[in-house]
Amino acid sequence: MKAAFVGLAVLMAVSVMAGCGRDRQSGPETGLEALYRLDRDFISHRGAHTYIEAVGPDSGTSAPNALYSREYSDLMSHFGQYKAVVSPLLELDPAMGCVLDARTWFPFEMEQVFVCTEGSIAVEFAYVGGQDFAVRVAARQDFAGVSIGVRGCGYDNGDGMLTTELDADAGLVFMKQTITLYSFWGVEAHENLSYTIAARADMLDVPLSLENSCWTASLPADRTSVVTYRVERDWAVGTAPDVPSASQQKPLDSTAFSVANLERIEELEAWFKDSPVKDIGDPLSMMSWYLFWENTADPWGSRWPNEAVVPSKRHYFRGVWLWDAGFIAIALSRGNEQAHALGADQIRNIVASQAPDGRLPREVWAHDAGTGFQPPGILTWAVWELARWDQDVELVEEFYGALVAGHQWFVNNTDSDGDGRCEWTREDSGMDTSPRFDDGPVEGVDLQSWLALDAQLLAGMADRLGRTGEAEAWRAEAEDRKADIRENFWDPADGLFYDLKIDDSAADKFVRSPTPVAFIPLLVGAATQEQAQAVASRLNDPEFFDAPFPLPTTPVTGPAYDSDNYWRGPVWIVMNALAWFGLMNYDLHEQANQLRTETLSMMRLSPTTWEYYDSTSGQGIGSPDFMWSAAFYLMMTYLITPPF
Repeated sequence: MKAAFVGLAVLMAVSVMAGCGRDRQSGPETGLEALYRLDRDFISHRGAHTYIEAVGPDSGTSAPNALYSREYSDLMSHFGQYKAVVSPLLELDPAMGCVLDARTWFPFEMEQVFVCTEGSIAVEFAYVGGQDFAVRVAARQDFAGVSIGVRGCGYDNGDGMLTTELDADAGLVFMKQTITLYSFWGVEAHENLSYTIAARADMLDVPLSLENSCWTASLPADRTSVVTYRVERDWAVGTAPDVPSASQQKPLDSTAFSVANLERIEELEAWFKDSPVKDIGDPLSMMSWYLFWENTADPWGSRWPNEAVVPSKRHYFRGVWLWDAGFIAIALSRGNEQAHALGADQIRNIVASQAPDGRLPREVWAHDAGTGFQPPGILTWAVWELARWDQDVELVEEFYGALVAGHQWFVNNTDSDGDGRCEWTREDSGMDTSPRFDDGPVEGVDLQSWLALDAQLLAGMADRLGRTGEAEAWRAEAEDRKADIRENFWDPADGLFYDLKIDDSAADKFVRSPTPVAFIPLLVGAATQEQAQAVASRLNDPEFFDAPFPLPTTPVTGPAYDSDNYWRGPVWIVMNALAWFGLMNYDLHEQANQLRTETLSMMRLSPTTWEYYDSTSGQGIGSPDFMWSAAFYLMMTYLITPPF
């Protein structure tokens, strides 16, 4: 397995201009200040492939701050995808007797304040454009010392995947890190990434020195200093960029640091302009739209040709998933022009890795795509939303062929018994551990519903493109699939839609595992009004979907129920939203309002969104800052329903 070479360029500049905290004003019209001073320890930047962590006083960790970068491997499929690579990023000399007293977060920077033996020192962290970031250090007025000792270290995370080398030249320090990257599927990913770390030594009280994997320096206390990290990277296979020469390194001073912060504020103000957020006094609405900006990464490797909104930079940065990408694009369709463009790019990133036989991949990594699949219809829904609001026939034209090929792949490849009903199992459904798959693949009621929706939306696209014959064929297929769902996937005894067993000779044809997919036929209009009312009545039935925090992904009274165990009991906002859409589709407003109110109240218990939620306590679980939860929070809050 080949390694990837990573280097970071750190430059140190000193300025007589004080300025910590002087650059945090934003315009009132977008309400950006609603995000100020939240209890968060993480910051990144649109496009960045790293993030900075700065802990609070009660963290109990040894390093007060660190830079994190990507590691991904078959051995770490869900955990540890990002590891500390520079830790500490910038630490005050332990001899100064400093204790972390406070941490303050802003959407463009974080600040830590330390109380030391000789007084207080403020340390600010901010991305200053693209991949670059900087740290500003300033003694407070009560500080009686003459110098401030600092250091930064390449981190050994103990897994053998990271090495660090330091060198100095022409007053700069160079840190070269080697990070070994493995493909998720075991395919070799040959990446050579070069970053350099350099620190200017010509304006320091004490000459900079190197020791093992760390650099140390002494800053004058009578002025504000800025340490600038210049990141050089090249994702091309087999090459590494040259280390910039000393003359090319341009460290920031305090004024330039403030200007960079103001530029980030302007970027965010532009992002929030004409956003779907209608109540700037709702912090979670503001956070949800902010996450679309922060969780966006620049193109990477050979498989991400466009910017990608990853599910979460802190957990799922290794890839993009089809249904995540689709739901993200649907929410982005309600934003401004740059949001629309970003939404279209999410679809392009998936379609770019479409297999020759038409299969659209379940997930796309940097250099390879997964061999599975995910629900049809969701990307089609996303294109329809983007084209509907843009009135963009060209967008429909761009994707129609790929979406048709994807639909036909399901018809040709996922119907093992030839009965016209497609089949799937755990990961491909997106519900990886659901008890509905404990006995193997099923003819999924959700899969049939997604195929019906896909055909229905493809009919609308064909109409827009003037392909009348194709439109009629797609409508006929959609209606046939809907009829099959309401006639054959419906159990009148339980008053619920179930998956079917593939074996048609089974004594009981139903897979009797109640899950929220029972609501998806309502989403696509496949149920009769009586069937929809019966499903809705199960919301308050503990044998089905009643729970302290609904909707549990399996009944609380069932043997498989575990309130915090992935798809075996927790609440997934995607399921709640799809159920809400379905209830609204049948004018079941009382039940829809109940589900919406309980869902949003649960989500507001936390300042950010989560991958899923404990159905007993309402506590967020899994990855924080999770994108589709943010997307559906906005849609449910502002009553944004599908156009079908």
